[in-house]
Amino acid sequence: MSKRRLQTTSTSQTQAKRPKTTQSQVDRLFKQFQPDVEFSTKYKIELEGADVYYKEDFIPSETADQWYEELNTLDTWYRPTLKVYGKDVIQSRLIAAYATDPRLTVKYSGHPVILHTEYPPTLRKIQDQVEEQLGVTFNHVMLNKYEDGSVYIGKHSDTKENKVIASVSLGAVRTFIMSPKSAGRNKGSKSKTVEAKRLDLANGSLVVMQGQTQDNWKHEIPKQPKITEGRISTSTAPTITVPSTSTTGRSSRIAPHSHIKGLGLGPEGNALPASAGFIGQEMAREAIVVELVKSRKFSGRALLLAGAPGTGKTALALAISQELGAKVPFCPMVGSEVYSAEVKKTEVLAEVFRRAIGLRIKETKEVYEGELTELTPTESENPLSGYGKTISNVVIGLKTVKGTKQLRLDPGIYESILKEKISLGTWSTLKPTQAPDTYVPLPKGEVHKKKQLVQDVTLGDLDAANARPSGGQDVLSVMGQLVKSNRTEITEKLRREVNKVVKGYVDQGVAEVVPGVVFIDEVHMLDIECFTYLNLLLESPMAPTVILATNRGKSLVRGTTDVYSAHGIPSDLLDRCLIVKTDPYTRAQVAQVVALRASVEGLTLGPGTLDRLSEEGEKGSLRYALQLITPASIVASLSGRKEILPTDIGEMNELFLDAKTSAGMMAAAGGGYTGGASS
Repeated sequence: MSKRRLQTTSTSQTQAKRPKTTQSQVDRLFKQFQPDVEFSTKYKIELEGADVYYKEDFIPSETADQWYEELNTLDTWYRPTLKVYGKDVIQSRLIAAYATDPRLTVKYSGHPVILHTEYPPTLRKIQDQVEEQLGVTFNHVMLNKYEDGSVYIGKHSDTKENKVIASVSLGAVRTFIMSPKSAGRNKGSKSKTVEAKRLDLANGSLVVMQGQTQDNWKHEIPKQPKITEGRISTSTAPTITVPSTSTTGRSSRIAPHSHIKGLGLGPEGNALPASAGFIGQEMAREAIVVELVKSRKFSGRALLLAGAPGTGKTALALAISQELGAKVPFCPMVGSEVYSAEVKKTEVLAEVFRRAIGLRIKETKEVYEGELTELTPTESENPLSGYGKTISNVVIGLKTVKGTKQLRLDPGIYESILKEKISLGTWSTLKPTQAPDTYVPLPKGEVHKKKQLVQDVTLGDLDAANARPSGGQDVLSVMGQLVKSNRTEITEKLRREVNKVVKGYVDQGVAEVVPGVVFIDEVHMLDIECFTYLNLLLESPMAPTVILATNRGKSLVRGTTDVYSAHGIPSDLLDRCLIVKTDPYTRAQVAQVVALRASVEGLTLGPGTLDRLSEEGEKGSLRYALQLITPASIVASLSGRKEILPTDIGEMNELFLDAKTSAGMMAAAGGGYTGGASS
């Protein structure tokens, strides 16, 4: 692959009216990049009145190529619509924006952008690497996609609020020009004339701008028509303007693992102590085989997460799903879900396994695309009536940058054109929801072109579609649908037929199989029949990766009377598993998790509170310490305080018991409880 480049320049601005930000937030997010002498000597760009750095080999070229391809397939890309002289104009450049705080608002050229809080795994890796290099925390990132050299961005300065802007370039090499804002001297410059600076941003390069750079300089990516390859830019900036949360709307619950954004692994696969919201469990995180799952080399294998309650097994599974992304099927379930009065236990397992095997269907279609220049219906005598006329065909003219074409089409297309209110001067592919005064660039290329459509489905979707045909529309068919059971077991014969069709698609090169992951939590709740069927499913030709989790030691295998085995799993299935141990959290790690959860929930811990919660977590459990935070915050608010103090935790400790204390009291009470030992 020839060198391509991704350049990211922040154009984000935030709303003017903001709640006051605490000094600690300002210090953390407005921290300047402090390069050492070696970094400054090698990578600093000498510009008067600016503080700019350019590192050409920030990301290895092969890795940059891979990350470019992964980001290029995101489904969050869209073209922003801007107001230009009172009219809506759609930009030629595609953007996608992500933020670590759902309350954050970011603007692009004065217009709010669509922000996503679920970071793609690739983007998380890039931001982690940038933060590690610079020692600066970033809370949002803007992606820009330039499909070829005709797409550009004019001279501009980013908002001064973003005092540190880090831009990573992936894809085609593009020219980056920095020009002084005026012909005179810049602020703090003694020189009368300042010349523009040109850089050819390499694939995988990093540009850092901070200080007075935005006050004195503008930057741009000019047009380069000879470049045919695309590029993506990732621009990170520490914006701190987070609006206050409205109290009129319904508040949503913050999930226990909402802070988990990934496994938090470094470029070489080593677990960082605290990254992507994951703290501790370094050995377990490094043992997770996400890259093998992505490369489809771990299909039909089983992984067992074994550890005491509250040691992060579910968090590990959630982190795996975040790392895999939306394109790889991830199907979680709990062991007790297999028990149903409608469907057999083995059928429930089979359905989950089929849903975890994806099928990516690629289809190339011929389309005609362009600006509508002619729309002429041709009428003829209606052979069924001597008095009326009918439309026999419609003549359509389409125009693109490279030429025009006239088409004579079936009259049925004319009805669709009228329905979608397409008129002269619009795209023939204009959506009916778009406003008539929305302007888009003239389509590129020829009118007649080929486009590849990609659709992701699962084998479970195909099974369900074939098991429930729509049938007729008569009364008997409708009544039959009403009296049918809510769930229908899918026969093995039907699955074999679906597999034959899928195999045919794969052999023709039309589709590819994407094995996903089945996660079964509390696997010890399965019985001996389910375990036996799991052995069969793991040996099937199309099997996903299976991850099991349990907190049991040596215990009775469910469905038997005298078979005891480690983790409550039969030895024949246990022998198929790679076992990953999760260790209890240390007091320091409990403190880190508690601090992180308090930050996510927007709560403030006073002096000594974190130590007290860490102590409770060490004596009881991490879950117990986390559960004390919210009721303690309510007590603090009743006292007129925003900070949670150690006394609030002590009061909660008197009201609520942890599991260990409760078990000790029950053992001491003996016969005081129903079913307890007699005194």
